Amino acid sequence: MIKLKFALLASSISLDQQTNTLSILHALDSITVPSVPFTIPSMVIVAVFRKEQGSSDLVKVSEAIVSPSGKRYEIKVPEMNFGGKLINRFLMTVNGFKFEEFGTYKFVLEWEGKTAEIEFEVFKQKTVQNLGDYLAANAPS
Repeated sequence: MIKLKFALLASSISLDQQTNTLSILHALDSITVPSVPFTIPSMVIVAVFRKEQGSSDLVKVSEAIVSPSGKRYEIKVPEMNFGGKLINRFLMTVNGFKFEEFGTYKFVLEWEGKTAEIEFEVFKQKTVQNLGDYLAANAPS
């Protein structure tokens, strides 16, 4: 059996070649943009899995991004290979994904009949049409 320890989105990661230490840079839970569609240059899905003794080293994983309206974007991923170890860092870079609507996107990981979702919000940037009205409405009381 394979268990998910944690999963998140980040803008980038760094893996130290000598110590095997993973640094997660700029964890992402939302983004605020002036308009959609908006293309994010790159993001990394980081998931850490643990297997029980005797479980297979090769595990089929599927990944998808689901838009707020339910449109599903399948992402092709290789099999997860534990290589005889108990812990596997599943690091998947997604380049140039286009967010086409505002709202909550779900990054979905599926393995061995289990599902994990990472939610990611795309917010509309507020604009100020009239600075005087904005300051009056947001003045401290």
